[in-house]
Amino acid sequence: MAITRLFIFGIFSLAFAAYILFTNLLFPENALSKFNGKLEISDVSIEDIKIKSRYSQEYISKRAILRFRLIGNSQKFELWQPIELIHNNDNSMEKINLLLKRADEITVWIKKSEIGEDVARVYKLDADRFNAYNQDQEPNKSFTLFFILLLASIAFFILHFLLPQAKSMF
Repeated sequence: MAITRLFIFGIFSLAFAAYILFTNLLFPENALSKFNGKLEISDVSIEDIKIKSRYSQEYISKRAILRFRLIGNSQKFELWQPIELIHNNDNSMEKINLLLKRADEITVWIKKSEIGEDVARVYKLDADRFNAYNQDQEPNKSFTLFFILLLASIAFFILHFLLPQAKSMF
């Protein structure tokens, strides 16, 4: 049986799918690092943020943003909420800021890939062991690509092995 292009495409797509899987398992982007401390400074502000949509259109979104820093840590932390989600002047960022100011111990979780950046996005926040904020992480898009490549490699292998049999039948 000759090696066809379909077989080669199947091998390459399977190898690339395996590469994506193992790099995500060994070096996950969403691995979180934990920081402990007491609040040094915090600020809540409402800002206009320009956001580009898929079709290169820009629109402006208002966000309530809480920025803070812990004593003995130069890393700045940030969490935000779209103003559209705030109902009846119930600004949860102000409530979280108040919790932080009253807390004796604050625990912050950020992505390991954001350590050392100017401002790191907070994914989980505890104030005196009380969960004050928990951001759901966006799903990893590379796992979707992994499954697409896996299905493509299976399709290439099926076509490679079934096409010669179908030609011999006619």
